[in-house]
Amino acid sequence: MRNLCILILVLTFYSATGQKDYVAMGEVTSWQYRVTGFLGSNEFWLNANGDTIINGLPYRIITNLEDPLFDYFIREDTTERKVYHYNQFTSEEVLLYDFGLDVGDLFISERYDNFPIEVIEKEIVSSSGYALYRWKLSFDGLFSFTYTEAIGADFLLLDPRISDPVYNLNCAYNQCQKIFGDENCTSYFADQTEIPYNGIDEDCNPNTLDDDLDQDGFLAVDDCDDSNPDINPDQTEIPYNNIDEDCNPNTLDDDLDQDGFSAADDCVDNNPDINPDQTEIPYNGIDEDCNPNTLDDDLDQDGFFAADDCDDNNPDINPSAMETPNNGIDEDCDGSDLTTSTYAIEGTSIYIYPNPVSDQLHIEMDMPLDYQVNLFTSVGRLILSESNPQQLQLGSIPSGIYLLEIKARPSEEKFVSRIIIK
Repeated sequence: MRNLCILILVLTFYSATGQKDYVAMGEVTSWQYRVTGFLGSNEFWLNANGDTIINGLPYRIITNLEDPLFDYFIREDTTERKVYHYNQFTSEEVLLYDFGLDVGDLFISERYDNFPIEVIEKEIVSSSGYALYRWKLSFDGLFSFTYTEAIGADFLLLDPRISDPVYNLNCAYNQCQKIFGDENCTSYFADQTEIPYNGIDEDCNPNTLDDDLDQDGFLAVDDCDDSNPDINPDQTEIPYNNIDEDCNPNTLDDDLDQDGFSAADDCVDNNPDINPDQTEIPYNGIDEDCNPNTLDDDLDQDGFFAADDCDDNNPDINPSAMETPNNGIDEDCDGSDLTTSTYAIEGTSIYIYPNPVSDQLHIEMDMPLDYQVNLFTSVGRLILSESNPQQLQLGSIPSGIYLLEIKARPSEEKFVSRIIIK
């Protein structure tokens, strides 16, 4: 009834003004045809399948959905009300339809070898609320054919001299809106799968949900989980379940101290200054970074807390360490460094380092000197003797306290120094 009322209004306007609005071919997105032959008949769809540019001109791509071996290309000039077909095999464009003709006008196109074909009838036909012009054309009574505004001939692209009566148009649609055809001809898209949240009725069924899939009264733009009716802005938030029931990120479900860490990672979720991103503050008994492996005391892991360790960043400095003389460091935390005088023989200053030593002991002099080096155990047993060495390799000698003797030759002037091998 609604479509009939629209049609009556359109026809009333046409009767009063003698004209009606042009319905462009671009209004049609799909055509269904029936082809009849000796073996029976079958139906197929042509569908608009996007746009392209050919030779600088815009064309619509028309595809046979049942047999998409190749595409058709049509171009519409809505100002002149003409439709052109580009033949990709011949690379030529020909006039396909002229929707601006009146009775008595001639239709001339290379499609018909430029024969003048006369318009002998022009009438308004209607379907599904559309009022469309239909033209009947004849060439000297030898052949005639019809085509309809926005829709075309009985087959959109074939020469009507060939297609009629083999092809018959069943219906034409603009997506789900029928432009031409009877009620038994449904849209091609009626068999399509609905894609939610795009505002398009792909399956031409208003009962198929496109939004608010969980039917909780909230569209997806407001519903943070449109597949669960128990999650929407009307729900009450339940904390610590990792679910945003009320779809409000400002309602705390976790991370109650708002430091960016959920309770699973935050060892104290009511203090924003305690979380894995914090820097551990030593010696306060608080695990600021929520990592028990981060040291809070005894940072050098030498077994002594800061209260007893005079340098808690150096494991070689603690109350049980061996003091090294003459280095300005209090290794054993007794309050002072062990110091000795500079060694000298025959006016030559001698420097021995490092002490304690673990591998290589260096012997440096400020003047040339011929000398003998002897290393004794603490009970006086000689274990190493070398002449004029600048280094002693002590890595193979067991750790302990040893006596290093340096003796000048030939004067026999000497000194002895205590050496600690680690």
